[in-house]
Amino acid sequence: MLQQEPLSTDEASFLYEAVDAENVAVAGYSMGGLGAVGLASSGDPRVKAMIGISPYVDDPAAASEILVPALFITGTADQTVLHDNVRKMFMKKNAH
Repeated sequence: MLQQEPLSTDEASFLYEAVDAENVAVAGYSMGGLGAVGLASSGDPRVKAMIGISPYVDDPAAASEILVPALFITGTADQTVLHDNVRKMFMKKNAH
């Protein structure tokens, strides 16, 4: 998940001490949004927040498993990832 981690500990890298691999946010668009939901639900202690941009929704109830603060971004004109399905995820996430 965190390929930048070795670069953040290498003094020769431009990322040296710039990446805090213990505190990350995950984000994804469409199918990547579903992956972000999965990571945010995994219990990985490094994941502190999630952003889903028009996340593909196969089961809106999966959002109730998200363990970190989450932001869902979608559009009403999207014909592939339906706004109502993302809205259902948002409602499930905020139900508890």
